[in-house]
Amino acid sequence: MPMASTPHSLMAVNQRPEQVFVRGAGAYLYDREGRRYLDWVQGWSVNCLGHSPAVIAQALCAQAHTLINPGPAFYNEPAMELAELLTRHSCFDQVFFASSGAEANEGAIKLARKWGQRHKNGAFEIITFDNAFHGRTLATMSASGKPGWDTLFAPQVPGFPKARFNDIESVRALISTNAVAIMLEPTQGEAGVIPADMAFLQGLRALCDEHELLLIVDEVQTGCGRTGTLFAYEQYGIEPDIMTLGKGLGGGVPLSALLAKEACCCFEAGDQGGTFCGNALTCAAGVAVMRSLLADGFLAESREVCARLRSGLVDVAMEFQLGEVRGRGALLALELGRDIAAEVVTLAREMGLLLNAPRAHCLRFMPPLNSTAAEVQEGLGLLRQVLATLLKNQALPAVAAAPDASRDALRVTVYDDRLHRAEVISLWRQVFGYETAHNAPELAIDRKLAMRDGLFFVATVGGAVAGTLMAGYDGHRGWLYSVGVHPAQQKTGVGAALIRHAERALKDRGCLKINLQIIGSNERVTGFYQALGFVVEPRISMGKILHKADMTPSPDSPCRVQEPGGGAVAG
Repeated sequence: MPMASTPHSLMAVNQRPEQVFVRGAGAYLYDREGRRYLDWVQGWSVNCLGHSPAVIAQALCAQAHTLINPGPAFYNEPAMELAELLTRHSCFDQVFFASSGAEANEGAIKLARKWGQRHKNGAFEIITFDNAFHGRTLATMSASGKPGWDTLFAPQVPGFPKARFNDIESVRALISTNAVAIMLEPTQGEAGVIPADMAFLQGLRALCDEHELLLIVDEVQTGCGRTGTLFAYEQYGIEPDIMTLGKGLGGGVPLSALLAKEACCCFEAGDQGGTFCGNALTCAAGVAVMRSLLADGFLAESREVCARLRSGLVDVAMEFQLGEVRGRGALLALELGRDIAAEVVTLAREMGLLLNAPRAHCLRFMPPLNSTAAEVQEGLGLLRQVLATLLKNQALPAVAAAPDASRDALRVTVYDDRLHRAEVISLWRQVFGYETAHNAPELAIDRKLAMRDGLFFVATVGGAVAGTLMAGYDGHRGWLYSVGVHPAQQKTGVGAALIRHAERALKDRGCLKINLQIIGSNERVTGFYQALGFVVEPRISMGKILHKADMTPSPDSPCRVQEPGGGAVAG
């Protein structure tokens, strides 16, 4: 009897856990010890229909008995049918098939540069973004903005200037006569599931039209139903010039695609190819996937179940005082507010739930698109068990009656783009009446929470929440939003301490001025801010220049601030 195979001859390119998986069925994986795991990684969004779905197994079996690979120099029926399905249901005209997302992105880079040679005097630069992920070939690593990759296999391939995601002006600043295209993921998956803002992606389309650039969307992860629509770009009301697909396109089989509008299709014979590109076997799997995704009601039902998952994650975040839930459809992330994601992943695996941690402080969820409500409930239950075990005695207590700040030291903690919607709403509901005072339409809290560059300050006294403040910044300007102080802490200096900390943090980020708006006419509130150095400005309500002389010592040094009518407290 042959010995069971071991992984010891595999190259150590990943830190793999000890489990050896031998079978998959739908949402579940089984190891050779017989344990079952609910898999919310699914090969990093690859298994869009779950593990070993019958429709793909049957398509592969039938095709393997007929024709596997006639070679890329000949037509085959599955490739032609899949190309027709993709173009019929997208804005693109032609398709090139490959085996991996990196290979498709490499093809997109080559196509854009070829187009630049023909139509833009040899322009070759493709503007990409910080924290982007486009693959692991040398060119796609150079196009990526993953920290540390610029030196990993130096020197990089030149021609990929990096802009800031969701910052249209940073893109505009990089456009030169050498620019030929802008390339981005509609949602940055490896960065922690960061969706592009509507205005940002529409602005990129306008920039490309203005400067005769190609817009390339890397939908290797977001495509094929992953974010709720067949392709993510459909949600933004724009049409890209080039799109890449991978992962879910083969449903577990190595298959990717480069799609382009006819005006961009300038490859000549011999410019692009590959031994396995467009082979009949993998394209048969792709046809099975596309037919499933396009079946009546499939994507609608997927959106409904994934909405339950998202809502459940928001409830979990509030229950454990975690951070925001980001993403769309079946590509979601949960901010943890602390660097414990690896511990969560490990304990979850021990409990039978497979999760991914793209960053040290957040989890990524990539369940099958055909998940059931029962599977969602099971996974959320397991996640709660994991968090209850890890976060025991760590969460901030809910405030029933805030301690007296005059007796206990006041501590202010700042979270930079970590704790947003779920955490803020949770705290406001507990302490400040979020549903009424803090979510009036004129305050537009939901829009403020969607800011890219946001800071959230939490003041605690004796371990209980005493106040919160949200701040934003764009370039050299900062804004204060929604300063909230627990009723029991009014006139004790909590609000002033939060504002002083916000001033320091914004100044550290290069802000020269800080602004705020006061809703309605309130002399008492205006007087409070004037006492802190703000002046009335008709257009923005109130503002303050952040001169060095205005700044209090660093947070590590003791400081005392005075709120009008209240006692002094340590800041």
